Amino acid sequence: MGRNEDVLTSNPNQQVNAVNGMGRLGQVGLVLGFLLICGFNLIHHSLWRDEMQAWLFARDSGSIPELLRNLRYETHPRLWYLILFVLSRFTRDPAAIQITNFVIICAAIAVFVRYCPLPLYLKALTVFGSYFVFDWGTFSRNYSLGVLFCFAFCAWFPKRGKGYLPLAIMLFLAIQSNISAATISVALAGLLVLEAWRDPAVRARISSHRIDAVSSVLQVLGGAALALWTAVPQPDAYPANKILDGTVTIGHRLMNAFSALCEGFIPWLGDSMGKVVFGTLTSRAIAGMILFVLTVAFFRRTRLIWWTYLSGAVLLLLFAFVKLDMEARHKGHFFLWFIICIWLAYLLPESDDSNGSRSFKLSTYQTAFFCLFLIIQICDAAAYSTMAVRTPFSVAKEAALYIEQNHLRTLPILGYPDYLAMPVAGYLDERIYYPDSDRWGTFFIEDNKRHIDWSGFEVMEAINRFAAQGHQDFLVLLAYPLVAQMKGQKFEVKQIGNLRRIAAIYPAITDEIYFIYRYTATNNANPLEHYNGQK
Repeated sequence: MGRNEDVLTSNPNQQVNAVNGMGRLGQVGLVLGFLLICGFNLIHHSLWRDEMQAWLFARDSGSIPELLRNLRYETHPRLWYLILFVLSRFTRDPAAIQITNFVIICAAIAVFVRYCPLPLYLKALTVFGSYFVFDWGTFSRNYSLGVLFCFAFCAWFPKRGKGYLPLAIMLFLAIQSNISAATISVALAGLLVLEAWRDPAVRARISSHRIDAVSSVLQVLGGAALALWTAVPQPDAYPANKILDGTVTIGHRLMNAFSALCEGFIPWLGDSMGKVVFGTLTSRAIAGMILFVLTVAFFRRTRLIWWTYLSGAVLLLLFAFVKLDMEARHKGHFFLWFIICIWLAYLLPESDDSNGSRSFKLSTYQTAFFCLFLIIQICDAAAYSTMAVRTPFSVAKEAALYIEQNHLRTLPILGYPDYLAMPVAGYLDERIYYPDSDRWGTFFIEDNKRHIDWSGFEVMEAINRFAAQGHQDFLVLLAYPLVAQMKGQKFEVKQIGNLRRIAAIYPAITDEIYFIYRYTATNNANPLEHYNGQK
């Protein structure tokens, strides 16, 4: 035995401290690495409509009651909007929402890296996946809030013997973040109830602290009721409520739900290329059913977590059954729930045997199963990040910059459709006219007064009506070029009557590209009289 080995053996505390020191150093490095990668993505990301709409609701509402009135057609919980409302009292710069989301997701990652009992290499593979880096990190939405509070619940879970109120507060906040996190929170609350039902010692502790238990239950139930209340669509909302769409069969909804689970673990399958390679909705649904069985079996040795994971997965499937238009940011909560249950499994015994029980530990096969999806998601994150650097996600910021640099900001702007023109209004910090709802504003209201999917002829009619209201010089902001027909051939209209295209700003990953026209009443030429587009 060497001399250095003698020293370490003779002083075990020093050896433990050295190991802990290296572990802490690795944790700090992992968080810093995530901060750099996510920050790099944010620098190359312009806000798009889902992000900008939330910011404009908060920024352009004069008070919290006005904000809540403006949000009456939004089915998201209100916590994210309230945070943005407070933030918008200090700045009107849309970049503030990105900084806020960046701080929140980095805090969530720091909690995960510090308190999750997984090995450091598994933590690294997890945090650099596409959901944390891209869908919840780069996109500034309310999903990072849910991740933070769910992770905070897991971090505090070992201290539940001191009282349930801190856990209840975290669940309440997670429920108020977004519906996906609310679904997970209900399952986490179920874990606490199930543990109390199965363990007499826990029931005895609850009996001696009834005020804490009752207040915790009321906290969670009140949060769930509030989230459900905000999630119910207004009767005059637009578009039609897909939950009540009787044209969609139960079979299709079931396949959609299991397909969402599959794509939650393998996000690449949700892309257009992935759908082409992997085939139909049915094939993805079958793969989702297989994954459901495999992931449930993953926790078979830990009964409490087995029931918890099963209930949470079923609730998420129910959510996907109801919500037909789920995006990757929603589907990723299937995988987030899987991660949370692995975390919690480490904190609970594998069995209820009173003679003793072993702590949960990933087997070789479980580790390989877990790593397979982590590596897929890292590759997905790398592909998205590379694509976002080469091609902007949206060119709304560039369109606003063009208007600003060419001294056109003082001109009235007609923008169609409203949901695509709105990000430009946000970057300009100017109200524009939305003909689809006949309103001036920045954010748009999704009531049944909106009429979208116009033909080119209807857009031209709207431009003429706007000019007839006394606007002699104004901009027309469209998300697609005006197209006319001549002798059976379609061609782009660059100038027609008083209307002239002055800029075309593209490409973008999304449909947020822009064609800017200027209407100048220099003569009596009515552009509609010369237009031969689609009616």
